[in-house]
Amino acid sequence: MNTKYLETLFNRKRQTSLNPFPPLSNINTLRKENYDTFLTKSISSATLLKSLEPCDTLNLNMYNLISSQNSSDTFKYIYQQESTDDVALLTPVLPCFGLFPQEPLGLYLGVLRFSANKYQFYLVGSKSPLYKSTLNPT
Repeated sequence: MNTKYLETLFNRKRQTSLNPFPPLSNINTLRKENYDTFLTKSISSATLLKSLEPCDTLNLNMYNLISSQNSSDTFKYIYQQESTDDVALLTPVLPCFGLFPQEPLGLYLGVLRFSANKYQFYLVGSKSPLYKSTLNPT
């Protein structure tokens, strides 16, 4: 376990909004049909990350590759699944992205979506209904 990384993560400053009623805008984008359309477009235009080996911590080769190219700020990675709720092959690659190697909860249609720095990431399961949008050329 990378204790230095965990210590840095735990001690970094955080920003929390205590407003119980934040202003909402673009609420229509939260409708299922609109969100699914957004995801499909975003995933289809994202840059495909090739296969990753399991990592113990952030994969610096991948990070350098992402930060050195200027053509995209959205990336997708395809993980293989036996069924729609299978994350066995997703969990070992999570540390490559700086995430904890724990089973992710609440995946939407087999997709783990997150942002890191200025980049957007979509980790898409091969049995996800959104998998077909990963097959489009980027």
